[in-house]
Amino acid sequence: MSKRYAACGLSEQTLLADAIELYIPLDGQAFEPRLLPVLTGLAARNILKPHLKNGLLNPPLIKQLFSATGEAVKLLAIRGQLKALPGLIARLNQQLLRQPIQNRHGLSQLPQQLDQATLRVTQNPQLYQHLCRLSETITAEKSPPSANPDSPQRLRIHGPVEILFRRLDE
Repeated sequence: MSKRYAACGLSEQTLLADAIELYIPLDGQAFEPRLLPVLTGLAARNILKPHLKNGLLNPPLIKQLFSATGEAVKLLAIRGQLKALPGLIARLNQQLLRQPIQNRHGLSQLPQQLDQATLRVTQNPQLYQHLCRLSETITAEKSPPSANPDSPQRLRIHGPVEILFRRLDE
């Protein structure tokens, strides 16, 4: 699935946000625990991917991150606050990537930071709203521009909405 999104020029953050949209029922009340491993895997991949190429993650830390991500996804799902997850992940990664590579000792603290950040989101409605807006901003993506100016341009907006722009002949 990730490769399909990449082929369309979309990020894994968009894949995570779309999966969350599919997870959230229309009535907003149901809780489907069978889908949590899928969301956990997508969320963990979004957390881990920016840091894997530096070789700074060891297998025990990766295991801790998966466990912490699973707990975060479960807590946010139970509270009905999953929409904040992409923004929460982006914020954590931004904080870590600002540090120089040599000083990234913060990676070992990432599972604890994720736990603490998740608790803050569940306890602070303003933070939840802020991260939801951040999630929407992150996942609103434009498809790669075409070389042909007469070909339609697509703008993908968070969720199952797509706007198609094309030039009308006058």
